Amino acid sequence: MCILHLTPDNELRILVNGEEKKKVNLLSSEDFEPILIHAKIIPDTNDKKPEDWDERAKIPNPDAVKQMIGKRMHQWKL
Repeated sequence: MCILHLTPDNELRILVNGEEKKKVNLLSSEDFEPILIHAKIIPDTNDKKPEDWDERAKIPNPDAVKQMIGKRMHQWKL
């Protein structure tokens, strides 16, 4: 008798005559080729950076307006 047991954590156990013969994870690339669930982002091998790409971590915005933090912005009339 052969039993396939699927667990909530995506493991598949194969039992033959009550004895476990194989245990695999359905989401593992080591157990399945190709994997059952593909990566959400597939790299584009033809994608290239533009020549004028700016590598700086932070790029200043010349149109940005500094906010006044901790100071009153409005005069309230009572």
